[in-house]
Amino acid sequence: MECPNCGKEIDESSQFCTSCGAPLGGEQEGPVATGEAPPPVSPPPGEPPATPEGYPPPPAVPRPAGQRTSGWAVASLVMGLLGFTCLFFVGAILAIVFGFIGRHDIRASEGRLKGSGLATAGITLGIVLVALVVLFAAIVLPISFLSVGPTRIMTRTVASGGARAVDANIDFNNGDLKVSGGANALMQGTFTYNVSKWRPVIGYSVTGGGTLTTVPGETGNLSIRQPSTEWWRWWQWLRGRNDWDIRLGGGIPVSLNVDQGWGSGELDLAGVNLTALDASSSAGRLTVGLGGTMQLLKEVTVEESAGKLSLTMDGSYPAMEALAVDNSAGAIDLDLTGRWTRNLKGNIRNSAGSITVSLPSSVGVYVTARTTAGRVSATGLRTLSTATSRGTGIYVNDAYGTSPVTLNLDVSNSAGRILLELE
Repeated sequence: MECPNCGKEIDESSQFCTSCGAPLGGEQEGPVATGEAPPPVSPPPGEPPATPEGYPPPPAVPRPAGQRTSGWAVASLVMGLLGFTCLFFVGAILAIVFGFIGRHDIRASEGRLKGSGLATAGITLGIVLVALVVLFAAIVLPISFLSVGPTRIMTRTVASGGARAVDANIDFNNGDLKVSGGANALMQGTFTYNVSKWRPVIGYSVTGGGTLTTVPGETGNLSIRQPSTEWWRWWQWLRGRNDWDIRLGGGIPVSLNVDQGWGSGELDLAGVNLTALDASSSAGRLTVGLGGTMQLLKEVTVEESAGKLSLTMDGSYPAMEALAVDNSAGAIDLDLTGRWTRNLKGNIRNSAGSITVSLPSSVGVYVTARTTAGRVSATGLRTLSTATSRGTGIYVNDAYGTSPVTLNLDVSNSAGRILLELE
């Protein structure tokens, strides 16, 4: 039979014309074309082809309203980059985890998320860094086992050599350090270690003048130094041992400088005739005790980069003028309940952690306390004035204004609490 619309021959069982798509059978709407059918018209560029009359339209293809970059993918790349700078192995693991989470979310978003390339780059950086760490450990661990030998104990005694004052410098990389008084000479030390490169180097000389002391005459220069062994520092926590027990004599005035890398430092300097103290630690715990009578002590500086810092000054300090205590991340415990006969200017700083200061009641106390994210608590003190910002104020005790001596302290903490306690 012929199609009544276009005249083409079609099978009688067909319901639609295979050429023009017109339905067959029944009444037709509109005029029936006679003669040859016009040629098909092509749709405009970019438009889908027209659906023949009588056929259902094709299903609409959903298009994303707008793509955004996956946050997990960005985090993966950032962690991968930080893994090669400061976060090391932790950054590598996070880069891999974040990358796989990002790629999973991107596949499940049906086009709403992008950033697959960023996630892949982060995963690649993480895998490369993990491989480097494994390779490093495979090389270093056997060497480290070989570097740890039998435990050695070295003892040394240094005489003053006629010096009238001493500049002492202790440079300690890692382990447990103890410095105290009670020596029969200028210095008596016991050094215990099991890595040969950790053997301390001790030097002493007497010159005509000192740089840190104010006592005239000949000055001794004492140096106790652990050789720089950065390569092996991390191994000390596992098998290495490095313990220093240093005692100083109490007769000669000493200006002491202690530089501790990481570990535990305990400076119990009661009985040492100190003129100045500068102690610092990179990581770990640093405990300083300045009890007893410190006739010549004028300046104290104590610093910690990451860890707990404790300073106790419950003795007598007739010459003390300046105090500086600084910690970057950790806790500061400061005891200033000693006997003070001169005005003291002190600065106590912490970036993240807590500050606790115990104060005397026998002399005037004037404390300016500031905290950016935290609070200030004062026990036994009254508020002289409070600034408009939360956690900032000036606190004094009852002796302030009547005592001839005043401890003027500036205490600040970027993130954490400040606790002021009166004895």
